[in-house]
Amino acid sequence: MELCKKWERFALARGVIQRAGAGSALIGHDVRRRADRAQRMEASGENRLDVCALGGRRHRSHRTLGQPAATRSTALSAARAPKSEEMPLYELLITLDGAHVQIDRRVLVPGQATLADLHVVIQLAMGWQDCHLHAFTDRNGTTYGDSTMSELDFAEQSKFRVSEVLAEPGDEIEYEYDFGDSWHHRVELVQIRPDEGQGIRGLACIGGHGMCPPEDCGGIWSYAELCDSLADPRHRDHEEMVEWMGGIDEQPFDPSLFDPSAFDLEAANTAVRTLLGQSRPDS
Repeated sequence: MELCKKWERFALARGVIQRAGAGSALIGHDVRRRADRAQRMEASGENRLDVCALGGRRHRSHRTLGQPAATRSTALSAARAPKSEEMPLYELLITLDGAHVQIDRRVLVPGQATLADLHVVIQLAMGWQDCHLHAFTDRNGTTYGDSTMSELDFAEQSKFRVSEVLAEPGDEIEYEYDFGDSWHHRVELVQIRPDEGQGIRGLACIGGHGMCPPEDCGGIWSYAELCDSLADPRHRDHEEMVEWMGGIDEQPFDPSLFDPSAFDLEAANTAVRTLLGQSRPDS
């Protein structure tokens, strides 16, 4: 159970488990899911680490069990809209709140896409691995997510379109990923672009800043501490965090290549476009 012990040691050091014990059922549920996932990874031998390049320079984060997010949804629900239905593109700015460096993504999504679709787009554009729970919350306090998890009392995200919750430029909705680490994203509608015949083929990531934090690093404040420790060889946690980033398979990690401000637009757009089976907006 080396993987579980390693994560537990890091989580205790960063306060994740303490927060889970503070009373939130959502946090407790996701922490238990995370521990169960770690055990399944070890049992199945899937304890290796993937290299994620969406943030620009390469960093490591835990492999997602099963298929990656890009293949879980082979087509957006908007692709099933009637051919005669206009399909304006919604330009969305997705900002990771509280980060010590600017981390955001600018995407184009059909207004007919559901919140379930938007969840996958956010995961791909940001560089997350879709291995934790998530939820959307609108300005009226309604929370949308996977309603099959009845204990969380979510409105079913697949039944609501982006155009229903983001009606006018300036409208916002919150997206929280990982109820343990609590990554809060602000999703703002920047503008609505008229349908110019592209339809769903207009789906794209068109801009962004900053690397996606590694999964399971403890949240926004712990990520800042992680970056500080990796940048300073004299930091008391430097060696431990280099080892943690390297993973349990003992592959070397070079902290000099870790740049929190880096962003690779081509890689992010390619990831988003996998939902269409193509990588470029004009293809």
